[in-house]
Amino acid sequence: LILGACDCIVPFRTGLALRKDMGGPETHVLVSGHYTSFLYITYIRSTALQFFERRFKE
Repeated sequence: LILGACDCIVPFRTGLALRKDMGGPETHVLVSGHYTSFLYITYIRSTALQFFERRFKE
């Protein structure tokens, strides 16, 4: 789960509630908003790829 600390579209507190409802999955917090998260695209892609590589090894 990737959350934006400054997200006005999906407020951070809403993201945290979603995280709780999902059972506390691996979570990464970006210091960005909803649309400015594209500045982290390289990090997001790398993190997602690592996650899927770990999950599909099982």
